[in-house]
Amino acid sequence: MKEAIAAYQEAIQHKPDYADALSNLGLAYSSLRQYPPAIESLQQAVRLRPSSAAAHYILGYVYSSAGRQKQAIQSYKQAIILKPDLAEAHSNLALLYLQRGERALALEQYGLLKLMNYEMAEKLFALIYKDKILDAGR
Repeated sequence: MKEAIAAYQEAIQHKPDYADALSNLGLAYSSLRQYPPAIESLQQAVRLRPSSAAAHYILGYVYSSAGRQKQAIQSYKQAIILKPDLAEAHSNLALLYLQRGERALALEQYGLLKLMNYEMAEKLFALIYKDKILDAGR
C-alpha cells in the first residue's frame, strides 16, 4: 500500500487538482488506518469536485472509520443529496444513526433503502431490530 501512496502523491505533484488521485490517496491512507492524512486528502478531493457523490461518500466512510460520527453523517447526507439512489450511503447513514441510538432515523433510511436494494435493506432491518428479536427468543 505504501507504493500506492507514493504513486498517488507523485501524480498529485504533477497535477495538484487531480481529484481522483486525491480520493484514492485518502483510501490508501485509510486502509493503513492513517486517518488524518486520509481525511485531509479526501477533503481536498471534495473541494475540487464538490458535486461528486462518490467523494462525499468515501469521506463519510473514512470519518466513520476514524470515529468522527457527526462529520460522517454530514458527508453521507451530502452524498445522498447528490445521488439519492446511493444505497450504500443510506445503509451506512442508518448504521451511524443506530450507533447513536436514533432508531427512528435509521428506520427512515431503511424505508428509502428498501426501494433501492431490498437485500441490503433486509440486513439493515435485522440490525435495527436485533435486540427485539433477541428479547422475543427468551
